[in-house]
Amino acid sequence: MSDDPTFVPHLSPAQIQRIRTSPAHRRLKHLVYSQLALAVTGATVNLVCIILGAVWARGVLKEEKWLIFHYTLAALLSVMWAGYSYMFLLDVRNCEMPLQLQVDIGWIMMAALFASSFLAYIFFKLAHYATLELFEKACSVACEGKMAFVRIAPGVLTLLTPLLFALPQLLLLLLLYRTPIVNPPLDSHGLPLPQDPETGAVLPLDARGKPVWPEWLRGAMEPTVKGGDGARKDGRGGSVSDSASEEEEGKGLLGADEKASAGPHELGKRRSEARRSAGRRVRR
Repeated sequence: MSDDPTFVPHLSPAQIQRIRTSPAHRRLKHLVYSQLALAVTGATVNLVCIILGAVWARGVLKEEKWLIFHYTLAALLSVMWAGYSYMFLLDVRNCEMPLQLQVDIGWIMMAALFASSFLAYIFFKLAHYATLELFEKACSVACEGKMAFVRIAPGVLTLLTPLLFALPQLLLLLLLYRTPIVNPPLDSHGLPLPQDPETGAVLPLDARGKPVWPEWLRGAMEPTVKGGDGARKDGRGGSVSDSASEEEEGKGLLGADEKASAGPHELGKRRSEARRSAGRRVRR
């Protein structure tokens, strides 16, 4: 890659498609969408049981109105569980820093476990307050069966939510977090090492200490040669024009007033931002 901190790789559609269809990126997609499916399924099951329980137990809720708050909070936490899981997907797609992904995982697990805790609380309270006499005030058909569902469902969900949904999701999240593409290895300065975007493997360095890019990617990872006809040769013998729109894109990313004479930490930070910007375009 160029020493210019404002340089942003410009990948061709064929190169982007090659990266997206690589085994490493397919595995990444499977993991991130599988964890989202677990969260959405678990949250949906919780919401269905909570809504049915609240409707069938309206006779109990009329007498013990404080239970409405706990039903509402359990439903809200279930929605937050699915919502934070979707935010994690967006952060992976946008190449957010690993620290942000750690925060997302923490919020996901907190929402799932708190939802399970409130369901356990509802289960123990209904075992005492949900009597057949209160049910019959707002029920006319199959009251005993509905009462059994209302009393048992929260307890069953208390066990199923962490065992069938939250813990498998946590395993997928940890596997995804340890993927080199998502959590790249760092150098001695704490900056991401150059990686092969197709596999996530760390690239070797040449004699000058610069990364050796794969042959199919070298044309996109080299800056255009300014002056003359404004064109350069890519890795396959073709030419890529040095268009004004590409220059504006690079300026818009890091700012037109940025100077290349910044210190090594700032220079590495700009390069890291440039690589993350290119990764966002690939994953979208």
